[in-house]
Amino acid sequence: MIKEALQQYNATIDENNVVISSKGKNLGLKIYQKKNRLRYEDATTGTLYASSPVTTTGIEKFVESFWYWTKK
Repeated sequence: MIKEALQQYNATIDENNVVISSKGKNLGLKIYQKKNRLRYEDATTGTLYASSPVTTTGIEKFVESFWYWTKK
């Protein structure tokens, strides 16, 4: 579900759940599910930036407000 939501922005996640931009750049942010929430953390330090419900809408709202991305 995470990968599919990010594909709307030409982005993806790698095998460690780190977001990769449309230009292939590692953005240093990990997205993963813990219990019934999605967590958005710094991939290096583990600092929590945000959490959201486990929905496509939750991911969309995060990337649009954090990176100002728009759907392709």
